Amino acid sequence: MPSLVLRAAAAVVLAAGVGSGVAAFSRDFRATFGEAGPTNAPASLAPQIAAIEARVPAGEPLLLIGNTRTEELWYAWLIQRLLYPRHVVLVRFEPVTRAEVAALERRWAIRHGVALARRPPDLGFVEAADLGALPTVEPHVWLGALAAP
Repeated sequence: MPSLVLRAAAAVVLAAGVGSGVAAFSRDFRATFGEAGPTNAPASLAPQIAAIEARVPAGEPLLLIGNTRTEELWYAWLIQRLLYPRHVVLVRFEPVTRAEVAALERRWAIRHGVALARRPPDLGFVEAADLGALPTVEPHVWLGALAAP
């Protein structure tokens, strides 16, 4: 009889552990993946992200050209993260050639590019729009259509 009681108690403890684990996993999963994205954008960067999302159709891949200086490198990865999952963002760092950009355009069907620079780079961008300066650093965020290769 004591063996039966111990087994029942063990089953209750196991069920409670599994139940609380599933509940915690579900809550953490929603918090991690359901609320990720623009809610993590610094207020000073949110207008640029909103402008990109307003001009580039959802699901369209983007090319982001950045610089490897510390702050700009961080902003390149942050912008990539903030645009996900609406866009696949291919990040390339200067120096980048027109030939490399053309190859990426063909391979990924990229029609728009984002550049973090003082001036838009000469990589085939047309109609580049200045979306404003990055917070705390000199470069601006440029959005432009890419010329067909």
